[in-house]
Amino acid sequence: MKSAPLPASKAAFSWFPGHMKSAWRLLEEQIKEIDLALFLLDARIPRSSQHPALLKSLEKRQAEQLWVLTKTDLAQPEHTREWAAELRNQGHSVVELVGKQAAGLGPLRGPVERLKERIASRRGVRSLLERPTRVMVIGLPNVGKSTLLNRLAGRASAKTGKRPGLTRGKSNWVKGPGELMLLDSPGILYPRVETWEQLIHLAACGNIKPEILPREEVAQLLLKRLAELGLLNRLPSATPDLDSLGRRLGYLGKGGVVDEERAAAWFLSHCLDGKLGPITWEPLHEPKSSSPEGADAEPSDSSESAAESS
Repeated sequence: MKSAPLPASKAAFSWFPGHMKSAWRLLEEQIKEIDLALFLLDARIPRSSQHPALLKSLEKRQAEQLWVLTKTDLAQPEHTREWAAELRNQGHSVVELVGKQAAGLGPLRGPVERLKERIASRRGVRSLLERPTRVMVIGLPNVGKSTLLNRLAGRASAKTGKRPGLTRGKSNWVKGPGELMLLDSPGILYPRVETWEQLIHLAACGNIKPEILPREEVAQLLLKRLAELGLLNRLPSATPDLDSLGRRLGYLGKGGVVDEERAAAWFLSHCLDGKLGPITWEPLHEPKSSSPEGADAEPSDSSESAAESS
């Protein structure tokens, strides 16, 4: 039996702290200086990791774009191939990239060289002087921007980590390979997450800080999502239920009551670290087959709305 669709949130989850407002203003100024944007999408959630306002700003600038599917080692290869083909059909230049690879352009080389030629041609028509191509690495928090920048620069010029929001403030231009000048950017989440579906996808991939999430509710919905994808066999428990998972993990309190908060923390941590194996939370085409036994269990929805946070 196919599980019920994820419910829409009754009140949008809001997370746009002061440092992000400042970062957004800085980003809009920096976009005016660039020729090419490396627009990073997490291969596990290619739809939810797109930032519409960022794309609008890039279009106003008329900067060239190269869409980079990152962390492909954490996604299911067949789904990554489908997404890459779909994005190319939409007219985007697309490259698939493993989270951490050797230094240099690697698979980016061919597309970047072609885009550099287009940029140089436009500058020539306008009689502008030759100069290195200015490239910005851009995307949501924790999609791998700083990792890619360090790879291209050949040294640790930007902070990296599993937590979102490590890159803040004004960054400097860094020399990259092939006459490129590189600029990192702080990860900026869109101000309002309008649906539970978006929220759980972003939570699973570490784009939102876990301490501000309604963790038990998010974990329960992610368990249901795992069932919809037919991947419950990745867990110790065969049902999409925090109580069952916590019991199998031995997270019991007084009277044998399951510590669901601890079970939720375990599950979210394993999602973030890729310990459950490659998972594409957002496949291009939803699974048509029925989910494993227990997958049609409904998640608890005791709260009236998603948590509000600022």
